[in-house]
Amino acid sequence: MITVDDLDRMLALMGEHGLQMLDVREGETRVRIVLGRGPPEPVKMSVKTIIKTEAIGTFVPTHPRLAVPMVAVGDKVMEREIVGFLASGAVLMPIRASASGHVTSIHARPGELLGFGAPVLSLA
Repeated sequence: MITVDDLDRMLALMGEHGLQMLDVREGETRVRIVLGRGPPEPVKMSVKTIIKTEAIGTFVPTHPRLAVPMVAVGDKVMEREIVGFLASGAVLMPIRASASGHVTSIHARPGELLGFGAPVLSLA
């Protein structure tokens, strides 16, 4: 993840070496710095985490005793929180968040058969 200190260091190095543009990628994060050409482009710093299955089964977004899905887009989830279930026969296995964040999208549809490592939802 690119921090504010990293940005300060990049700007200092650009000044020292006379650079007008710098484009840096780290994972899914991209920062582009352009100096001296009108208004700067917005800097987008986002970290996206995709929660994936750790087994094979049918996606179940709700617990059988609850009426609402475990999570919805916009919800904040904590690491290890249950975000859904995989059903395999009579067994219901929890799907747990591998990180904390806000749900930005849900990839799996209720009743969809998911393989090992299938994306379930995204966090930012």
